[in-house]
Parts: sequence; structure tokens; C-alpha cells
Amino acid sequence: MPSPEGRGRGRHWAKLSERGSRWGLHFIVRSHRLLGRRITRLLLFPLVGYFLLRAGRAREASFQYLRQLNTYTNKHPPEPKWTDIFKHMLAFAQSLLDKMSAWLGDVQKMPIEFHDVKACEALMLSGKGALLIGSHLGNLELARALVIYNKHAKVNAVIYTNSPRFNAVLSKLHADFDINFIQVSDFGPQTAIQLKEKIDKGELVVIAGDRTPPLNEASKRICRVNFLGKPAPFAQGPWVLASLLDCPVYLFFCLCEGGRHKLYMEHFADTIKLQRDKRIENIHAYLQQYASRLEHYCLKAPMQWFNFYDFWAEPEQKAGTTGGGS
Repeated sequence: MPSPEGRGRGRHWAKLSERGSRWGLHFIVRSHRLLGRRITRLLLFPLVGYFLLRAGRAREASFQYLRQLNTYTNKHPPEPKWTDIFKHMLAFAQSLLDKMSAWLGDVQKMPIEFHDVKACEALMLSGKGALLIGSHLGNLELARALVIYNKHAKVNAVIYTNSPRFNAVLSKLHADFDINFIQVSDFGPQTAIQLKEKIDKGELVVIAGDRTPPLNEASKRICRVNFLGKPAPFAQGPWVLASLLDCPVYLFFCLCEGGRHKLYMEHFADTIKLQRDKRIENIHAYLQQYASRLEHYCLKAPMQWFNFYDFWAEPEQKAGTTGGGS
């Protein structure tokens, strides 16, 4: 069984190499096109088995997450089995296949439903822009493909790119895949101005709220809040951005439940307000509220948490740098 003190512990997610090889991704695409989605799903089993044996850091990260989850839910013993880690990695591989299927045009054939379709329709029909904060729980990319294919609204995805191989494959599957990607390393004034213009035109901006910025001084831009029973670092950036955009904020999750994908959209706030003299306290409160809802959905679909690094680790620091946040 992997050790939680393994060599990948404490490394920032942006410094971990992209998982999977280009030939493997192309193999899945070609298999999907030639053999169909069902046969390709079966082929994932031996591929994931090979990945389980070879990808030590991902295996350790899965172990850490599943053990924390088991501890939080009072499961005894808390240590996950190899089969649990295999199921976790298999769910991730299946989510990648679903993303490919969506951008190949199968999104129209895939069983997808909205948990609260009225809330989504109200937002779309309002013509107003909004910030949607998601996560690496479930399949947010599938939801983006659904919105684009049905032309509900223009969706702008704000990303910290760490998957150039996979994104390169997806960009070849559909012309609209990366036209509204906005890559950032930090949320500066220029980024805020660019996104504010899109919000004012009635467009949607989507960002994941569960990754810390890939900067040497990331510890100054995070707050530690409780998640699954243990303090974890979350980025302040999305909430600072939300306050600058001055627009409605929604939480957005796409989970696979019983063979169907279900989209959850929750109204989070009409606007995010940060008081100048209580800025960190306000951000901490919003982050804890977000982490609590993320935790709620994580317990609904525990094997669909796809952050394969030590999520609870202290951020790396340069010598002489002190931690910040809350």
C-alpha cells in the first residue's frame, strides 16, 4: 500500500508533470471513433491497471485523499485498499473519456439532466453575465460542452493550464474547444478588466475554486479552511475576482450518478462584497462556505474527486518566506 509520506507529498499541483502520454490519449480517441464508447470503456480497465502500477505520485495522492475521506466518515479501518484506488483512477479515466465523447459530438446522446433546470433556465433567459465557480470534482468540462453545443450562452473558462497534451487532443475534436479559454497565473487588474467586459455582455465566466495559484508566493494568496475534517489551502483569487466583477455568483458541479450525468447549479451570492478593513476575514468566510458545499457534493460522489496531489499539504515556500492567509 502506498505511503502517505511518499515523494510526491507537498509538491504544488502545477509542478507535477501531466499524467498520461500523447499516444495513450490518441489511442482512446481512435478507439472511440472505431469501436465506440462502450468498447473503449472496457479498454480503460487494463490501461488504468497499468497506470496504477506505474504512477506512484498519483497513487499516493489517491491514498491520501481516500484515507482522509474514510477518517472523516468514520470508516474503519480508514486505510483504503488497492481496489479503492483502482476505482478512483478508473473514475478519472472514465471522466476523460466522457470529455472526449462530448467534444466528438456525443454530448447530445449522453444522459444528462439538471438537478434544478429552472435555476439554469432563469439565468440563461435573463441575459445577464455571471461567475460560475466549479471544482475538480466531477466533470465540469462536460457541462461546458453541453452549454456550447446547445448555444445557451457564451462560456469563458479561466484556467491554470497544466494539461497541454490533453487539451491539445480535445482542441482537435471540436473547433470551439479552446476559443474561450483564458489562461492566467494570477488575477491582476488586466484579467479583471477583460472578464468584466465579458460579464457586461451577458457572458458566463467559469473557474475552478479548488486550485491554489502556481506562484512561488502562493502561500500569501490562500486561506486554509476546513475540508473533509482537515484544514486545506484554497485560493483567494476567485473570490477577489468575483468582488471585482460585481455580478451574480453560482456554484456549478457535474456529477455522474447511476450512469447519468447530473448538473447542479446553486445560487451562491448576488455579489461578493469584501470590506477593506476585513478583507481576509470576508474571503475566509466565503471560502469556508464554498468548501462546505464542495464537501457536500464530494460525499455524494466520493470517487469523482480528481485532484491527484496532496491537497492538504502546506504550500511550498522559498527560504525565508513566511506563510500567509488565514
